[in-house]
Amino acid sequence: IYEDQHETIQPYIDEPLTPSDQKKPNFHYSVLTENQYIELIMNYVDEIKDILQLPSTIVKLLLHYFKWNKQRLLERFYEMDHDEFYRQSKVVNPFTEKRCASESTGICLICCSDGQTEMFSLKCKHTFCNDCWKGYLINKIINEGLAQTIACPDLQCEILVDDETITKFLDDNEFVKHIYTKIILNSYVENNPRARWCPGKKCGCIINATSLTSAYNYAQLITCDHCQTSFCFQ
Repeated sequence: IYEDQHETIQPYIDEPLTPSDQKKPNFHYSVLTENQYIELIMNYVDEIKDILQLPSTIVKLLLHYFKWNKQRLLERFYEMDHDEFYRQSKVVNPFTEKRCASESTGICLICCSDGQTEMFSLKCKHTFCNDCWKGYLINKIINEGLAQTIACPDLQCEILVDDETITKFLDDNEFVKHIYTKIILNSYVENNPRARWCPGKKCGCIINATSLTSAYNYAQLITCDHCQTSFCFQ
């Protein structure tokens, strides 16, 4: 039913229409489960990670900031001053500072507990106890529907929380982790002109256009191989 899940994601169409395309649009697509699409996203992240030599956690935040547009991300990365690039992206330059590991001393800036409880901070060095971190992240994900735009709990700080930190504090909460993953997946689909959620009831599959031109320029009647729902892809 499903085509090869290892195809290369190209979220932005960068090839112009040719006269033959305009006369006879060539539309191809695959129907993917959420897990298959997540694997495609991770392959996409790995591709950019290898180019920029950055940690995957940083690459994910940068991709979200640039709306999953690889070309725009790479252009800005090589054109801009790196400190300014990371500042605008709300990410601490990974080459200038080391991550602050969990600490046993300090005062939580939320509940004011002291070194009797385990503390943690991002590279911005704003320290909070693990319980406050967990409560803060759960609230942002469940009540505010955020994932890759969750900032440091300090009200004056805009540094974004990476997925490694979120996973650390939600490791024992499968429900919240599922919601978190769903928000990220939905962000990619919404920003990708090649992708659409199947509107079929309780389907949950993603239609991924694999042709370069038709996804942008032609309305196509397609059928989901999973639930047999037909709809207009445009």
